[in-house]
Amino acid sequence: MRVGCIAKLFTATLARRAFEAGDLAPDERASDLLAAGTLRSALRGITVRQLLEHTHGLDDSLLSVTPRDSTGRIDAEALGRELRVVPRLATPGALYSYGNAGACVVATLLERLGSRPYAVQLAQTLLEPLRLGSVGSVASICPATGGELALHPGGLLNLVAEAVFAAPDAWPDENSAGDYGFPTPLPGWNPLERGIYLGWKYHGAGWVGHQSVWPGHSVLVRAHPRRRLALLAASTDHAAAVVAVRAFGSYLPELFGLRAPVRPSGTLERPTGAFRSAAWRVDVQPVGGELELRARRPDGSDESSAVLRAAVPGLWLTRPVLSVFPHVELVELDREYLWNGRFVLLRAAQ
Repeated sequence: MRVGCIAKLFTATLARRAFEAGDLAPDERASDLLAAGTLRSALRGITVRQLLEHTHGLDDSLLSVTPRDSTGRIDAEALGRELRVVPRLATPGALYSYGNAGACVVATLLERLGSRPYAVQLAQTLLEPLRLGSVGSVASICPATGGELALHPGGLLNLVAEAVFAAPDAWPDENSAGDYGFPTPLPGWNPLERGIYLGWKYHGAGWVGHQSVWPGHSVLVRAHPRRRLALLAASTDHAAAVVAVRAFGSYLPELFGLRAPVRPSGTLERPTGAFRSAAWRVDVQPVGGELELRARRPDGSDESSAVLRAAVPGLWLTRPVLSVFPHVELVELDREYLWNGRFVLLRAAQ
């Protein structure tokens, strides 16, 4: 199976080993580790932890391929140009918005520290010790999306277990911090996720993991370090999350219980207006006595629309359900954002 976005866990594991070796620190500023250039300028004020936890504030919504140089290493200058081409969404550490930039930049730092391409480090440190085979072409491995990297599901499960079982008490749960603190919470509601911890999604009750969906390659992994439990669901025909619920739900109900939305602490207005990122524009306007959400790419592709129905004050469900915007919520910080359970869009200037 193609590992897809689960590759972010590999990058997080390599980074954590660098923490333990004293070569890197989670609250170290990434720009301090880079030579002068475009990437260093793009990362000012951003820590390694914020890169791993998607709280860096960069708008990386168009970043899908890691740029490489002729030696197979990540092209730091090209990556910096891509990250500077659009303004930041937020100040570093202000809020979570899922993307690919964090893993790509952390892999760049690992290459500088280890003097080896990311794929070589991945192979020598994680894959080969578990006899999972060689990486193959360096250019085909992406630290954020996996690229063409594919592993047998059993091997992938062993890799995840190896990463979390080595030091079970070093991970957080509901009552105890891990070696590097508590998970960072999400900015709004999500039915299953609760936060993120150094690149691992946090699902509550001590469970961490990730999942990936590619055509014909749907994979979900979950691990509970303190209980020394790990599970994987993979399918070529069905959503791995559905398979996991059916296979494990009756045994591990706390892992798959849907979190009901609750009334927000403040009074939030209806999310009317325009919200944007480099990849999306969303307009929410009253139409015929109802709220209508219309989403489209900047080039006009992938246009879709739905009516918004209030679930609780401040949280709106789309009908029909839109895959990218199944629900939306207005998040108010120093500025206003539209949150869809995965990433944020900044309210456009009036």
